[in-house]
Amino acid sequence: MDVINAIRTRKSVRSYSDKPLPKGIMQELIEAARLAPSCKNLQGYRYIPLTDKSAIYSLRDAYKQRFVCTAPGLVIACFYPPTYSKSSWEKSRDKGVDKEVCRSIAMRDLAISTAFLVLRATELGLGTCYIGDQKNEIIRKRLGIQLPMEVLATITVGYPKDSSSKKRKKLSIEEITHLDSV
Repeated sequence: MDVINAIRTRKSVRSYSDKPLPKGIMQELIEAARLAPSCKNLQGYRYIPLTDKSAIYSLRDAYKQRFVCTAPGLVIACFYPPTYSKSSWEKSRDKGVDKEVCRSIAMRDLAISTAFLVLRATELGLGTCYIGDQKNEIIRKRLGIQLPMEVLATITVGYPKDSSSKKRKKLSIEEITHLDSV
């Protein structure tokens, strides 16, 4: 499958089969995420892959959506706020770049990286769902995530229970494109 087909066929999966994930698959997905671009190549994103059913189930109180902990795998997507890193982020801050701007850049980099992960999963025949509505403090506590690392999202991973694909309604290219008529 090429990238454009992965983009066209990717969908959010909320029902997974009992088929276990192949050994090494989470590493392969994180490898794709690792290769994503990041501002100044700082790569401030970090991932925590989970395939152990008890570890996944221990997070059940962190999610409103009950399907999350039925997935055979979860990837907890985290980032380091740039103001805490000893890198060119500090140099940017010292030059007057706003702390929240730097934090937004770090979150954007993580978002790009998770997109790479999701597209690789699609290419491998896996389903995913990006979960942003979660209780990060529960996740931090249960997984022992130490500050200054922050949790941003969870990605469910597994084989879709139902392989039928409903056509997703997307805005047309004309609806999302604005060309200035200068």
